[in-house]
Amino acid sequence: MARRKGTSQDALKGRLETFTEPGDSVTFWAFREEGRMGHDGPLHPLRKGDLLTVFNDNARSDEAWHGEIDLDFKTCREQNPRATHITAQRITGHGTVHGVQKDVNPKDWGDMFTAEKPALLTPRDKRLNI
Repeated sequence: MARRKGTSQDALKGRLETFTEPGDSVTFWAFREEGRMGHDGPLHPLRKGDLLTVFNDNARSDEAWHGEIDLDFKTCREQNPRATHITAQRITGHGTVHGVQKDVNPKDWGDMFTAEKPALLTPRDKRLNI
């Protein structure tokens, strides 16, 4: 596969993962780095400007999605049925979430994380030399 613009030797190898803060029910999108600190390496919550490449296979030869992280915090907002004065982002099959990637079907986005698809992440700091 040809290298895409923005992919570099700074890309981290790992898999997609969801996480929730203790005592909270909101799903956050993250990347679990492999090869550091054993099998369960550091968890990187996705941030605006991170470059992410997601694959359908462990060999990382069948690309499922590639792009710069830019989460939308307004789409998929619904009222809480038990407290109608509260709205939150909800995705069918994934519950309450914190942001949805712009220009991606929200359920497809969530499904990639639930499946813990293999991925490469180039953190924004390394891409922009911050």
